[in-house]
Amino acid sequence: MPPPSPIIVARVGATVDTVIAWLILRLIASGLSNGEIAHELYISDTTVKTHVAHILQKLNLRDRIQAVVLAYQTGLFEADTRRPSRRDEGPLRTP
Repeated sequence: MPPPSPIIVARVGATVDTVIAWLILRLIASGLSNGEIAHELYISDTTVKTHVAHILQKLNLRDRIQAVVLAYQTGLFEADTRRPSRRDEGPLRTP
């Protein structure tokens, strides 16, 4: 993968300018859904949706997939920083 463009890194840094936006972008890049992000940050699904929409709009991105690609191409987040989600727990077992 080519090194991240300083222009793109600067654009992302200038655009995603709040702690909550950085946290949400990081959790999106980790593959979490809006509901999982809401649970992780103790905020409502609606609040997450609003932040995601603002992040996508500010970065001129079409969807979450482009946000994930941008995060990894620019080196903002490492591939191994993904935290386990409820999906990783597997089905519940009954005794």
